Amino acid sequence: MIESSTYKFILSDGSPKEFELTRQEVIIGRDPSVDLTISSPAVSRRHARVTREGDGYVLEDLGSSNGTFVNEQKLSGRRLLRHGDQIRLGHVFTLIYDAPALENSLKTVMRSSPVMSASAQTMIGVEPPVSPIEAGPPQLVVTIAGETPRTHTLTGQSLSMGRMEDSDIVIHSQLVSRQHARLEKVNGGYQLMVLPEAKNPILFEGRELDAPRMLRHGDILRIGSLDPGMMVTITYNVPGEVSQGLEQDIVFGEKTLLQIGREPGNDVVLPSPSVSRFHAQVERVGQRYRVEDLRSANGTFVNGERIDGSVWLKPEDTIRIGQFRFVMGRNQLAKYDDSNGLRVDVIGLNKWVRKDLNILQNISVSFKPREFIVVVGQSGGGKSTFVDAVAGYRPATPPSRVLVNDIDIYSHFDAIRNDIGFVPQKDIIHMELTIYQALDYAAQLRMPA
Repeated sequence: MIESSTYKFILSDGSPKEFELTRQEVIIGRDPSVDLTISSPAVSRRHARVTREGDGYVLEDLGSSNGTFVNEQKLSGRRLLRHGDQIRLGHVFTLIYDAPALENSLKTVMRSSPVMSASAQTMIGVEPPVSPIEAGPPQLVVTIAGETPRTHTLTGQSLSMGRMEDSDIVIHSQLVSRQHARLEKVNGGYQLMVLPEAKNPILFEGRELDAPRMLRHGDILRIGSLDPGMMVTITYNVPGEVSQGLEQDIVFGEKTLLQIGREPGNDVVLPSPSVSRFHAQVERVGQRYRVEDLRSANGTFVNGERIDGSVWLKPEDTIRIGQFRFVMGRNQLAKYDDSNGLRVDVIGLNKWVRKDLNILQNISVSFKPREFIVVVGQSGGGKSTFVDAVAGYRPATPPSRVLVNDIDIYSHFDAIRNDIGFVPQKDIIHMELTIYQALDYAAQLRMPA
């Protein structure tokens, strides 16, 4: 076999194809304007980027909705590709990276997700175990406000955390006590316990930890103070659980009907106030599938369009219920939770208020998940106009576009309206009510019973 002298991706779409990497930078996505176009709703418009560095190529995800995976591990940050690496975009398409001057040339790939054996499938309500070989050790990412995050790999049975230099995890911040907390390994994971010597509490979801907590992938804990800008953020990550936390395959098995809703008795339980108690159902009829909205409060959306009654589904159709997405496969649904990963892309924003006055002049900007954005400007400078346009409340002038997780909010505002909001410049409250009463009435009006 003659060895290739170029870098390329090997893919197939009916017949095998190759895409040679000849540019310094290659963008992969669904948009026709990118370098490598993959026409699938499971692939974001600008999904991933491959950049030439030295004698190879580096891959990075561009904040895609469904993620980028290398050898079945979710990509976080940048990764140098090696010959034979399998790159999966979302849950559908796979590319094989082929580097020159290697003995074996691997074949094929851009394919639909394979149908797994019964023993490998994820059944309703059951999460697959994480293979300790593939998962890798957990990590603790410590960020002191204003400083570069530091990642600590957790391998010991018992680990100390504090300001002392002999601590296993040293945090150089006056907010942290000399001996602040301890991590204990339990059943392959870690349990966090705050020590009595800690002067400042550790907060999780705004509440003090008053008992040991078994950490889960994605947990964010904080040590704060009364001084603005003074904070230590601690994030717990388990590499092998990244993809499973974002994606879960739901198979029908022997069932012909799956009911989806907030009530625990449903086949697929979605614990969110935006989801009705009995929200929707997906039915298998022979070899076909259809979804039906059960008169839910916030609606069921297929490919961004709110449905009335039932709709037949095709492979790769996307069902959205609240902040949850389901992508239809051959005989299963892939479930994604978008609540922790909203990305906003503002493209060519203009706001013409009259023929000779454009308040927003061709603004393009991206907000990555969990970014904190501040809009600053003089009075009357267009801050509120910009925020309203981004939030979809007062759309900008066409052809301006705002994408939230690759969904055009001007075309499909109802599909994601419950995921968007902002704090007004002035509190909208009734001055006659106490804070407790105001919050209580608001909760009664907005939250489910």
